[in-house]
Amino acid sequence: MNKLNALIGRIFDWRTGASRREFLKIFLVVTGAGLLIAAPYLYLAIDYIGQVINYGEDAAAMMFDDRLAEDGFFFWLFFWNVLALGYWFAALFVSVFSIVRRLNDVKLSKWWLLLGFLPVLNLFLLCFLLLAPSKTP
Repeated sequence: MNKLNALIGRIFDWRTGASRREFLKIFLVVTGAGLLIAAPYLYLAIDYIGQVINYGEDAAAMMFDDRLAEDGFFFWLFFWNVLALGYWFAALFVSVFSIVRRLNDVKLSKWWLLLGFLPVLNLFLLCFLLLAPSKTP
């Protein structure tokens, strides 16, 4: 429990470094939570595609409209969207701080963080940060 408290306490500290293991832990937690948040959206999309395959596009649209008309569906959809938006902002901040900490650990400028906002280059930055050895003693 002390290691978890230490990890959480250092998440927003951008002046220190983050080891590969610590960066990987944060990456896996953020990714796993994102997959859990996306699960209802994936279920609805897969269900709709299955209805299109089985019944055709027009019938699937009518069945999907019936589901949307159910009581409380829009409330839960709105609630889940607010939850997903809150997760997105939290994940953005945690990811930015952990990338900055990892860049500090490999002795690179914080400006390399801007590569994380470019579509293909963000994958290369992530792979580099996950594989680069630590340069701090």
